[in-house]
Amino acid sequence: MSAAGKSTFRSRKNYGNSLTENRKSNLLPPEKRSRATPDQHAISWVDAHQEGPRWTWRQLARYAAGAAWALAAYGIGAQHRVAVIGGNTPEWIVLREAVRLRGATFIPISPKITAEERDFLLRNSEAALAVGPPDMPAGELAVEDWSAFYGREADEPPQLNDAPQPQQLLYTSGSGGVPKGVLRSRGSDLARMQMSIQQYGLSADMRHLVAGPLYHSGPSIFYRMFLLLGAPQQMLRRFDAKRVLELILSEQVDALFMVPTMWRMLLDAEGGHRRPWPLKRAWIAGSRTEPELRLELLDRLPEDALWEFYGATETGTIAVLPPEAQRSHMDTVGFPAPGVEIRIVDETGQDVAPGATGRIYVKSPSLMTGYHRGPGTPADLSEDRLEGGWVSVGDRGSFTADGALKLIGREKGMIISGGVNIYPEEVEQAIKKIDGVLEAVVFGIPDPIWGQRICAIVEPASEATLTADDVRRALEGHLAHFKIPKQIRIAPIPRTASEKVRRDAAQLARLL
Repeated sequence: MSAAGKSTFRSRKNYGNSLTENRKSNLLPPEKRSRATPDQHAISWVDAHQEGPRWTWRQLARYAAGAAWALAAYGIGAQHRVAVIGGNTPEWIVLREAVRLRGATFIPISPKITAEERDFLLRNSEAALAVGPPDMPAGELAVEDWSAFYGREADEPPQLNDAPQPQQLLYTSGSGGVPKGVLRSRGSDLARMQMSIQQYGLSADMRHLVAGPLYHSGPSIFYRMFLLLGAPQQMLRRFDAKRVLELILSEQVDALFMVPTMWRMLLDAEGGHRRPWPLKRAWIAGSRTEPELRLELLDRLPEDALWEFYGATETGTIAVLPPEAQRSHMDTVGFPAPGVEIRIVDETGQDVAPGATGRIYVKSPSLMTGYHRGPGTPADLSEDRLEGGWVSVGDRGSFTADGALKLIGREKGMIISGGVNIYPEEVEQAIKKIDGVLEAVVFGIPDPIWGQRICAIVEPASEATLTADDVRRALEGHLAHFKIPKQIRIAPIPRTASEKVRRDAAQLARLL
């Protein structure tokens, strides 16, 4: 409790931590793991129609060392930034390790963005080198063919003489506008992984499946955790719900992270044939989890398997909802993660009482170093910090009486119509409860009378027939009249490369 008698909550020992209080993790990078267990399985690719290769720790370490020599010959050292454009491929994996071995800053970039978007990221990041597949669309800035760096082998990487720089420069998905470059240090990422490994009870005998794109921070952090644990990992180049389900039901996977959209697609892939899913650990995060989706997952998974977490690129993991609290705290995102403190403050900067809404601030050992401010960075980009090291990404929420965190929405996405504040998430939740709705995104557009007019793009489930009038009628009685969208379009919703809903109002307005 703060001096004013209000709420600051820290991580709790009685939720989620009891499994692993005495566990010590032996985290080793591939080059050290290869000396300890050179012939054990490290990574394999298991796509339905494009399997292979299958690497041991020795093979991975030798490929990474060879690529590090190639980077050194190009002149890359600890003072440089290297952008790698690509996904879940052998080339990406090797170059990720090679950049680390050179002490340089790694910049993952989605191959799905346009050449113009890629040029912006390369300029803004001030990358000394960009590499990617040879079939990429040409932009103004050069991207080297990654075959010039991949495929060589070496016993040891070149010696690193300079101090390593920040480990990663991660660009937020850009769902709300211009991407922001987030600098993360090696120390903060290691702290995040160590705490997560402890809390989740992870071990080297768990078989992890990477189903999401590694250029997104969620799949990447789980890949890195299991890599450093020395656990065997399976990789999908592209998400395939039927293939994921096949691997789960054949008991070839123990641990799996996916965003809610992917979990919903996995349920759809069952085709009405419901069977238990024998996973040891299952994580869901990236957007709000609908109660119906959570209940369906709980119905299929072992009772100690499902975890949810909430976090941001800037902060790392903020809150965790462990298996034992999935039903009792279904409307929350859980309790402060290990080592994390959370405050909720009002417009004056004062802490609010449990139940009251305010802006969420976080203090954690896994906070970002800061935003990168390269060419093209918006002039108004600022870090929202309070004295004492507290950081916010603009989310609003409240605490329950026992310290669980409820999310209300993002302040920057708030719609003000007729002087009334409307949180898009609240309207989206109501729309997604309507039969036949797969996804919804709510946003505001300028209105000469109301200031902003509330609009929605609604994506129907497969084979569902749905009209805008159907949606409006279904919302009556569940939402106040002023919260019901004035314009509704039934159409597929644009998503980022990491499968998050795009929330750029200007782009969405073009779909109306």
